[in-house]
Amino acid sequence: VKTGKMLDEYQPEYKTVYDYTLMQYTGLKDKNGKEIYEGDIVENTTQTVYLGDKFEVVWNKNYAGYQLMSNGFTSNIPLIQNFMSYKVLGNIYKNPELMV
Repeated sequence: VKTGKMLDEYQPEYKTVYDYTLMQYTGLKDKNGKEIYEGDIVENTTQTVYLGDKFEVVWNKNYAGYQLMSNGFTSNIPLIQNFMSYKVLGNIYKNPELMV
């Protein structure tokens, strides 16, 4: 250092880290315009066969798309096909009791 002075631009900054879980956005919105994320719990609001049923939104790598899972079984219908008939109720991290 030629002038005998040194500028230290590093300023330590401490931030509180909260307990967050990152969730992947599906690119879809439910019937109320709420964004649907992987891990969300959704309820069918229109189809009589599944009316009131609750599902977890999961990624299926074999189909390269989001699908619905309930009681360990994944539906063979992609989420994108019927996403406007579902309503987001919560997610598996904050509301696991919804899937019981």
